Amino acid sequence: MFKNKYGGNYEIVWRFSQVTMEWILTAFSGVISGLIASFFFFLILFCIKPKIKTSEEVAKKEEDGKTEYFIKVVNLSRSMFIDVEYTLNVCTDIPMPGTCHKPEVLIKTQRIKFSKEPITLINGYKKDSNDFAVWLRVDEDLQNLVKEKGSYLEFNITGKHNISNRTKAFTVKYFKSHIKVGEFFCGKSTKIQ
Repeated sequence: MFKNKYGGNYEIVWRFSQVTMEWILTAFSGVISGLIASFFFFLILFCIKPKIKTSEEVAKKEEDGKTEYFIKVVNLSRSMFIDVEYTLNVCTDIPMPGTCHKPEVLIKTQRIKFSKEPITLINGYKKDSNDFAVWLRVDEDLQNLVKEKGSYLEFNITGKHNISNRTKAFTVKYFKSHIKVGEFFCGKSTKIQ
């Protein structure tokens, strides 16, 4: 054992520095592995997102003198689409005088009510089930409401993925030419037959 000029022991200092170094390396490797695990966790959550598809056209069904209109929404992800909120508005563009380069447009909107109570969740996609697709029915005469020039329907939908809690929100515009007589195919197709 070596003594220093102050009467201390070099071996104790060496062991203390060795234990300190091991502790620092253990803590550093724990922090690095935690950061790597967090990165992969957030990468997986980023990849898990809602996959929602809406019909590109509005289906018009006439039966017993009554006309109904349908918009189809399909959940293509395996998990539920929750906290679903949707609206349908009739929008009319009203040109306003503006600058010579960019004319101003005022949009007049009118809310359209759906026939049934709002749906708050859409089940996840399964091959042997049709619960992942919903048909939203409107009893008002949509074709008559969009007959004016500059009028269109605007469908807004928002909701969250059940696992990742990621929100999806989007808007679809339907013009008079997008209203077709027929019914939607079953399953994940949004085509009108």
